[in-house]
Amino acid sequence: MIIEKIEALYNQIFDKVAVRTEKLPQSGSDRLYFRVFGEENSYIATYNYNEKENRTFLAFTDSFRSLQLPVPEIFGVSDDYLLYLQEDLGSTSLAGLLESEGHSER
Repeated sequence: MIIEKIEALYNQIFDKVAVRTEKLPQSGSDRLYFRVFGEENSYIATYNYNEKENRTFLAFTDSFRSLQLPVPEIFGVSDDYLLYLQEDLGSTSLAGLLESEGHSER
């Protein structure tokens, strides 16, 4: 059911059908992450039952982008604010980088 909602939002935003959608591992919160593949690009879909938390995240993201800080672009949000589609910045996470490199200048 969530994947159908993700693919419907993708279609609404890009007026295209997603090629495939893959669930990503959970990372310490209730949020569910998915990678949505289009013909040329991939995107990250985030599904979270906590509407208030989502609205807060989206507001912070909007503020940070207005200050030209490097945060993923949000392409669209579902009407119920439980799902949003954002820019895919790759598979490397901060936690994964810290595990592999430890504290470094990078």
